[in-house]
Amino acid sequence: MIRTTYILLVGFLSIILFSCKKESNDNQPPNLTINSPKVNQSFNALEFITIEGVVSDNEKISSIIIALRDNNNINVGKTISLVPNTPIVTLSEQLILDDKYLKSGAYTLKISVSDGINQVDKYINVNINEVPKSRNGLFIFSNSGSTTQVVKLDNTLMPTSFKNISGDFLAGQVNSTNQQVISCGKNSGDLIALNIANSSPDWQIANLNAGFPFFTSFAQHYQDVFVGYYNRDIKRFNPNGIQSLSAQAFVNSYVNKFFVHENNLLITSQNEISGGTTRLVTYYLTGFVKDNVLLNEEVIAFFSYSTNEIALFTNSMGNGKLLVYNILSNSTWNSFTLLTGTITSATEFRKGVYLVTQNGKVNLIDLNTYTKSTYLATANAQIVKYDATTNEVLVVEGNTLTTYDYPTKTIKGTYTHTDSILAVDFWYNK
Repeated sequence: MIRTTYILLVGFLSIILFSCKKESNDNQPPNLTINSPKVNQSFNALEFITIEGVVSDNEKISSIIIALRDNNNINVGKTISLVPNTPIVTLSEQLILDDKYLKSGAYTLKISVSDGINQVDKYINVNINEVPKSRNGLFIFSNSGSTTQVVKLDNTLMPTSFKNISGDFLAGQVNSTNQQVISCGKNSGDLIALNIANSSPDWQIANLNAGFPFFTSFAQHYQDVFVGYYNRDIKRFNPNGIQSLSAQAFVNSYVNKFFVHENNLLITSQNEISGGTTRLVTYYLTGFVKDNVLLNEEVIAFFSYSTNEIALFTNSMGNGKLLVYNILSNSTWNSFTLLTGTITSATEFRKGVYLVTQNGKVNLIDLNTYTKSTYLATANAQIVKYDATTNEVLVVEGNTLTTYDYPTKTIKGTYTHTDSILAVDFWYNK
């Protein structure tokens, strides 16, 4: 009996070892023939790539993985994973390009086939065309003293009430990347991110006013929101309202303007609570201070001018100025003298060329050629915006909003609101 059991056991182990040895001796890789897509074929985002071909193996195909990779060899979008377990597979798959933020450029389609022992990878270069940026409308912000009213305007400037928010108002913007409207109070209003699809809050930070301003500044950059607090705090929040950065302003100071330069530096203007000092403070996006320099001027707007230079529109002694901050030398210089009057807003037309509201007019400032001129001789312009997708200029005068065709200055539309318009921002599809 023992001998019989021993023989059976040896036989069983021999079968297992033989099988394993057979698998380990499979040196024949799968065969992979791809008929579609063709090399350097172009596709549009929000459509799909059709993958057609034949895969075969002398035993069986255990897995097929299809992925799109960017130039950093990082997978983008969805991945197709198949487990056929058959010796022949006829491929007919569609890889959906469902990311509307996918950038135009060259990508690589990677197709990996394995029989469990051997793997074959095929790389096919393809080109992706991104979804064109287009304007869906715009949002305006006003405040009656105790309530902020947010109104949505379509591209013909027809209004729809969007949301009423309790409290005062500091700033408001549209984050088209997240499809959110962001409103921020100062002494009583909350910081709130509203979902554009349904006007409900995606996240909210309560205003814990204790006799002083609570929020002092607010700005958004791609998916993130940067917030300054009167208690010196500097915080960044992601699209879900989760804090992702914490830093502090200088002692006895708070941030009143934010700007992110080339996705690696946070430029801030900081006011001293007592003493009247204003300084530029530069942070790495980790929260560590890089540099600071005294300014003692009111900063209205920041713009990236070059890798190492920031254009600043400021006010000093009742007149607007255009300064250039050099990051390497940590110093500013006055580019040239502007037209007279206080600047209330600024927008970039193209690199180094700006439209500003100054002394009630809209002026055109060219830092590249050191020239200035009056673009629109309006009476009371306070806010100006430029929309590159439509080549339109938007101007706010009190409670009136007017859009102009940039080249001809022809009025394209006008909207009159019930209260003074405190902020306006364009809403895009992405």
